[in-house]
Amino acid sequence: RSKEKERSLTQAAKIGVEITASPKEWNDAITHLVTPRLGRSEKTLAGMAAGAFVLRETWLADSAREKKLLSEAKYFAESTDEALVARQAAALWRRHFEKTKVGAFHGMTCVFHRDCARVIPSRDTLERIFRAGGGTVMTAEELSGRRQGRRSSRHALELAVVPDPKKMLRSQEEGDDLVLQCIASGIPLTTDAFLIEWLAFPHKNLTGLVHKTATSGGSLPSSWRKKIECRCSE
Repeated sequence: RSKEKERSLTQAAKIGVEITASPKEWNDAITHLVTPRLGRSEKTLAGMAAGAFVLRETWLADSAREKKLLSEAKYFAESTDEALVARQAAALWRRHFEKTKVGAFHGMTCVFHRDCARVIPSRDTLERIFRAGGGTVMTAEELSGRRQGRRSSRHALELAVVPDPKKMLRSQEEGDDLVLQCIASGIPLTTDAFLIEWLAFPHKNLTGLVHKTATSGGSLPSSWRKKIECRCSE
């Protein structure tokens, strides 16, 4: 895509748009992400999480031709594979941001198991996407320093992202320290698929991907149950 990149740089220069130097990783300074299609790259997922404009390349080309930044409304990137990403996910998350002024993971705190990456390349990638959406990353050390059963806030959603929640809950005797700490603190377990599908499918009910630990009580906070069932309204 080197020729396409050069063309984009030329078009951007005509209308005073700065192109980020970061080739793959998300940069919090990004306001507009130009892509041929909506997929599951780090930048695309982080862009949706942050509420940035995730747009088709034609927005840049048309803006350059008109010599001004055009309205983004009709240029949102769409998915060509709805098994990976809902067709209008980018537009839905931008509208969510405009309405709420917060990212997709605002109010959520996650602790990430060292081996949690399964559908995403690495834990670092997953954490960058999560932070882009306003999520708070809790370290294992911060978790271990908390009093047993204590929650940071009754309004917050706290989760542990682990490789296999069901297996880990069945195998407590094997002594995975992070899982044992989550059980003691009542923090539910989930997988990286939960966070990716949170973004990719804004209307999908993800309740089945959250596994309550033995001491986590009868239910999640009602406001979060609703979000887990559906995050973006039309």
